Amino acid sequence: MKTKIILWISSLLLLTAGAGCEKNKDYEVPTQLTGTRWDLAGIVDTKTGKITPLAPKGSYWFKFISETKARGGSVLNIMAIDLTSPPFFNIETEIGDSHNGDAALFYRIIRKLESYTWEKNELKFFYDNKQYYLLYKYSKS
Repeated sequence: MKTKIILWISSLLLLTAGAGCEKNKDYEVPTQLTGTRWDLAGIVDTKTGKITPLAPKGSYWFKFISETKARGGSVLNIMAIDLTSPPFFNIETEIGDSHNGDAALFYRIIRKLESYTWEKNELKFFYDNKQYYLLYKYSKS
């Protein structure tokens, strides 16, 4: 009887642990862009796959207001994104946060963006003949 109880409890634990894993996926995949928020994960070198995050973390984001247009921010400035025309990003305010973290590097990169892709929970904005890209990840917040 003791063995049956232990087996039953073990089975129950395994089932609930498996169900818990399904709910806690690393990411969700948005089915449309409108209403979604995206945070910069970093700069990716396409040859090595190495991701270099930009400081300060969490300061480069945007939220889509339609399927092709988004609004967001850098460290201190406001950005507008339009996926219909490269280089896609436009800084609307000029507060001068280029002295904060990696903002100056970010501003140099967004002027050179050539193309983008949307794959599952990632938006990739390519530059330098697709040798590098800004990697944005979908955020639930």
